[in-house]
Amino acid sequence: MLRPLGITGPLPTPELPLLPAERAAAESFVAGHGIAPGHFPLVVLHPGIGMNFYRVPLKRWDPRSFAAVADALVERFGAAVVFTGQGAEERELVATARAAMRHPAIDACDQFSVTELAALLARAHLVVANDTSVMHLAALVGTPVAALFGPTAPLHYGPRGDRHLVFYRDLYCSPCLTNYNLKISRCLDPVCMRGITPEAVVAAIAERYLDEHAPLRAATQHRARA
Repeated sequence: MLRPLGITGPLPTPELPLLPAERAAAESFVAGHGIAPGHFPLVVLHPGIGMNFYRVPLKRWDPRSFAAVADALVERFGAAVVFTGQGAEERELVATARAAMRHPAIDACDQFSVTELAALLARAHLVVANDTSVMHLAALVGTPVAALFGPTAPLHYGPRGDRHLVFYRDLYCSPCLTNYNLKISRCLDPVCMRGITPEAVVAAIAERYLDEHAPLRAATQHRARA
């Protein structure tokens, strides 16, 4: 959009300044749930989505898949797990995911303002999320994101930067929600989302961020302390 105006080249990296009180609220929350300042990794999972006006949750990964990822990260890496959400619908998704887990996880649904949520995401080492505003908020504060895409195209809506993981099957029918069709789809069975397996997500997260020799392990571990 800027090229016709003669503005080219890489875009500047956006930043979201956080107030000390917002960071303190996030730190107080995790400390109150027994997470020590040096605990690694702290993983935030967001199973909700921003619903489209026709109320079909095509972009939503199964909350039981979030639960499987969370359990695997606890068992393999000793992760502390926090689920976030807002409102009755996402509260139910968080409850479903936590109930499906073998290990305890922290419920942060309806606990934060937007900027306090940003501080929590900044405090985390990794965020796992659907294509939502929370995904973008995490990327904005510099936290690596494992982003789950199906009906929408990550080329258009994915997190900015090269530190993130994007899961997208790019099926013959994908993407079916675009600005060109007013984000209206006739699909009632999002196989594109069901086809993303928890095993694949965990394996990619481990290889990129958490295994002993993962290329971004040191940067991921240091980032939350910065």
